[in-house]
Amino acid sequence: MSISYEAPRSDARRLQTLAQVVTVAAQDALEGRAYIRQDVLAAATTLQGQMEEALDALSDKLAARMQTVAAKDQAIQQLEWHIRDAWESIRRRIRRQDLAASLIVYYGLNESGEAPTGISQSSWLSYGQDVLAGDNEAFAAGFERLREPNQEEIQLAYDAAHRAYNAVPMADRAYDLAQAAVAALRPQVDQTLSDVVRDMRYNLSIARQDKESERRVMRSYGFTFSSDTATPEETVTETLAEPQEEAPAG
Repeated sequence: MSISYEAPRSDARRLQTLAQVVTVAAQDALEGRAYIRQDVLAAATTLQGQMEEALDALSDKLAARMQTVAAKDQAIQQLEWHIRDAWESIRRRIRRQDLAASLIVYYGLNESGEAPTGISQSSWLSYGQDVLAGDNEAFAAGFERLREPNQEEIQLAYDAAHRAYNAVPMADRAYDLAQAAVAALRPQVDQTLSDVVRDMRYNLSIARQDKESERRVMRSYGFTFSSDTATPEETVTETLAEPQEEAPAG
């Protein structure tokens, strides 16, 4: 049977293991036991603080990005409603006053007056500009201005949507930088945890601990092990497995 140390594969598990190493090592030190070299323990302590700070920042940036995207979606939806209402208002005016169908061309549609389908968010911003500019052109040509909604209402909706839409790239950038900060710490954390495992195995073997007792002590430090299936007669061997990253969510 083969029993292997399983390195943490998620950032949350990395931080949890670091924290447990630092906490339990301090408790053991109070009772005169030291399984880890001081420089390795110091590295684990430093990395615990850095990883915790980086993960907190990542969580904050993700929450901020989600809020920014939600605000953008809501603002674009409001603009879409204003534009659709404006188009419908022009259609009714054309029918009611028997005006030329070409009037609606000022507002970004062809003479059929049919609204396009599958419109992207950026396209709604473009249509917003068309409606605002077209209302000015139609007024200059002798037609009434939009009244329901009026140009001021559409302008307010457009400005809000434009601001919200342009806020998303910066929120994306902040989130990407926070991800990069966490990614930069992963190799250091993995190496330090491997150093802790090697230190503990060496010092526990010097203390003549049997393998089961050795693993029990190491589990108290947050480390986990896996074993394959084997018959009772098979020899137990131990390996140090390299960490394999979990697939990122979403």
